[in-house]
Amino acid sequence: MRALRYLIAPLALGMALMGVASSAAVPADVTKLGNADNGRTVNLTVDQYAAVQLGDEAGDGYTITYGAPTSSEKAVVALDGEQAGNFKAAAKGTTNITAEATCTESDEAADPKKCPDPVPAWNVTITVTDVVAPE
Repeated sequence: MRALRYLIAPLALGMALMGVASSAAVPADVTKLGNADNGRTVNLTVDQYAAVQLGDEAGDGYTITYGAPTSSEKAVVALDGEQAGNFKAAAKGTTNITAEATCTESDEAADPKKCPDPVPAWNVTITVTDVVAPE
């Protein structure tokens, strides 16, 4: 029983610390972007955050899956940390955040092919302006 207590205590402490670290890493002012935002233009100010979370899209006989989103101008909007899809506006300018897409047909013998050709990438244009001055 004592050995079990010694094993559980460090595990509980580690889980508690992970929860604190992950909750502290998420800024309160985040612009959340998803599948429905494809093609939009989003305005951010320097030091604001954007989080991209894309899900699979099912079509008639196919599924489109998106890869990790990337910024075309990393000096303007760059990945924030190790988590794919979390971005921070770093400087004034314009960039595109893009996620390449792949298509998988649900019926390999389908004729004609059901996947769109070309498979459309997900793209959002981000315009970053200077920090808004307090009134």
